Amino acid sequence: MLDQGITTALWGARHSGQLDPVDEVSGWHLDAPAKAEIDRVLATTISDPVGPEFMAPPARSIAA
Repeated sequence: MLDQGITTALWGARHSGQLDPVDEVSGWHLDAPAKAEIDRVLATTISDPVGPEFMAPPARSIAA
């Protein structure tokens, strides 16, 4: 995610032991061919992508 220009990645650890592998990936990056392969797999696998509206639904209208 961080290689894609996203500046924050949320981690969902339920206990401290799940964070142990984080140190092992610090500074690790995907090269362009690996990113292209990931994009190809996602494009051929996901038939109904979730858009940003899922995370931020439209505001409710307030009756006047």
